Amino acid sequence: MGYYIRVFGTNLTEVPIQRLQERASPALIEADELADSWQQLVLSHPEGPEIAVIEKNPVVEGELGAEELKEFLDEIPSYRPASAVSWLQSFLPNVKVLYAF
Repeated sequence: MGYYIRVFGTNLTEVPIQRLQERASPALIEADELADSWQQLVLSHPEGPEIAVIEKNPVVEGELGAEELKEFLDEIPSYRPASAVSWLQSFLPNVKVLYAF
């Protein structure tokens, strides 16, 4: 079974694919589009299997990113410690993009 790791970003600045490819070396990155406005990347070994699929979900009303963020905001009041809940409640409304690995 696969697992998801999510990274929350507060900046929507596009990261150039070329820069990502340089940082990932020797692994390879394949994009769904060659433009820097990619929505999905595949990270793989040069001669082998995929390592991860990375999806970018901007927080836009009616889109997946906004729906996922709302789910997190709805769930966190039941978590502990209270200080973490408070921090998350102040941080999450500033999130502009979710990356799912």
